[in-house]
Amino acid sequence: MPDTSFQFARVRTGGKTLWHVQQGRRFIGTIAEIAGGFEATRLLEGATRTQRFPNRDAAARWLAKLAGSG
Repeated sequence: MPDTSFQFARVRTGGKTLWHVQQGRRFIGTIAEIAGGFEATRLLEGATRTQRFPNRDAAARWLAKLAGSG
């Protein structure tokens, strides 16, 4: 069974709140708080993939799925 626990590091920059997401010791992507929601971003095969979510945990699960661990 894959490890589904996430670690979040809060980063404030330019008045915005970002979350760097790790699963285990592996960085899996970034989540930004935008307009009452969360936007997850991951670089995948040289292209950025971005999707919006209603909550941070759903965004982290999507990042884990893209990373091949969820």
